[in-house]
Amino acid sequence: MQASRNLHLCGLSHSVATLGIALARNRNTEISICVWTNIDYRTHPGVAVIALAREPYLCFEVHTPPGLFRKEVSMSRTLTLLCTAIVCAVAASSSAAELSPGQKELQEARSQGQHLFILFSRKNDAATQTMRQTLTTETAKHPEQRRLVEIDVANPQEKVLIDQWQLGRAPMPLTLAIAPNRAVTGGFPVRVTAEQLDKAIVSKGTAACLLAGQTKKLALLCVHHDPAMEVPNGVADFLKDPAYGMSTEVVSISSGDPTEQEFLKSLKLTNHPSTTTALIAPPGTVLASYPTSVTKDQIVATLKTAQSSCCPGGKCGPNGCQPAKTTARN
Repeated sequence: MQASRNLHLCGLSHSVATLGIALARNRNTEISICVWTNIDYRTHPGVAVIALAREPYLCFEVHTPPGLFRKEVSMSRTLTLLCTAIVCAVAASSSAAELSPGQKELQEARSQGQHLFILFSRKNDAATQTMRQTLTTETAKHPEQRRLVEIDVANPQEKVLIDQWQLGRAPMPLTLAIAPNRAVTGGFPVRVTAEQLDKAIVSKGTAACLLAGQTKKLALLCVHHDPAMEVPNGVADFLKDPAYGMSTEVVSISSGDPTEQEFLKSLKLTNHPSTTTALIAPPGTVLASYPTSVTKDQIVATLKTAQSSCCPGGKCGPNGCQPAKTTARN
């Protein structure tokens, strides 16, 4: 049985305290919360946050002065952020020992900047053996760039990954290609070829845009002639709008980056003398491209046009309606 962990959180706002309790329940952790007022934790000699990290457990304790008056209050943002960091650190530490083999490989691939091929299978039949051989051969050719792991879909340890990609009823064997940022760059049921695996190795810019689409976010791809340039003012203004900022990812790449040339050619964003921004909507449709002088209003207008074109004049895809074609703005 997993040993319980003690987590004492002080000075938490209600929302952060609720998060801590939820994490404690999920991790078999005992938790106590005390909140105080009129205390500057940075200077008060009687308040100390002590972290004791001894794998495989992590314990946090907070000591307060004797007789300190306690009550439910909203503490300063700084203290709340500190306690939020403590909660997240405990969650990360306690979950690290519980990662499945597949999750550990994903974590390692990310830290090494590698693409991960995951072979999902139900039985060791001829199709699985053939796919395994192809994956093993092709991965060995580029060990610095690729890694391989095999997952039995009947293994309860891997339920999180199987549910994440909804593979419960998928045809097997199945290979998923995962970029270092965890974007899915390819899915190959029953059989896979060397050429397919090569195409699943994508650039950082491609992976970032794919991940935005897979998390149902807009992507604003800023292609800079000068790598030191910042995003256009119109893009920055768009991100500040609460109606759009939280559901938009900005991806910045250099037009001279050799690893991004194939991606840029596919989007027809090559040979621009200044920054060009492309607006990409899920599942990966380029709605428009803009020059450096783009304004927030132009981007918003493109989105409204895309919404109004559904479906007459547009097309319907797996995630809904998309505009019929790319609109260029110069």
